[in-house]
Amino acid sequence: MAVLCIGEMLIDFIGEGVGTIDTVKSFKKEAGGCVANVACVTQKLGHKSYLLTSLGQDGFGDFLENTLKKEDVDCKYVSRKGDSFTPLAFVSLDETGDRSFSFYFKGSSALRISKEDVEKADLSEINAIHFASIAIQEESKDSHHLLLKKAKEAGVTAFVSKPLFMSELRAALTQQAVGTEKDAAVEKKHYNHAGKRVLLVEDNELNREIAAAIMEEAGLIVDSVEDGI
Repeated sequence: MAVLCIGEMLIDFIGEGVGTIDTVKSFKKEAGGCVANVACVTQKLGHKSYLLTSLGQDGFGDFLENTLKKEDVDCKYVSRKGDSFTPLAFVSLDETGDRSFSFYFKGSSALRISKEDVEKADLSEINAIHFASIAIQEESKDSHHLLLKKAKEAGVTAFVSKPLFMSELRAALTQQAVGTEKDAAVEKKHYNHAGKRVLLVEDNELNREIAAAIMEEAGLIVDSVEDGI
């Protein structure tokens, strides 16, 4: 299987120790971004993965691109933008383990994924496309729409979005198993998903637990990870 992931990759500055962002004394630099996490996990599981994203022409962008290469993610759809910066996120943990974020995202390279970047993607070698919500704004919004149009023209027939509902998940899986939407509507009550494996990548613990429970109820075997880097 070959998976194309489109969206943000960013630097997570993780606060060391417990405290709010204004009280934490130091931060550790890590590669982050949910779309990039999926690309890395996909590659670790033995599948071909591509990341379609835009990074700034800066040291942070160098760090992230080098991280992708170390994880063997194909970077041929990674563009570098000299007129924008690589996005950043500062993260802190309180005494209960809850996270607080401060994002430096608006005007960043992640929102500069262009239609030209998308046009370079060869969907004939792609079996699945993954994208998230945070980068679907500004210039990148139109680029995501273009990619979805290209995917439909290439024969993609099912999409599953968040929040995840049992009815949508079952319909999408059944459609892929039995063929057309009409066939899926007839067969969805009878098709057995038991034993099929699904990779769930979600950094929010509550969302991860809910999604896993829904998929396990459908008979799927769920492998869950918080991130892939």
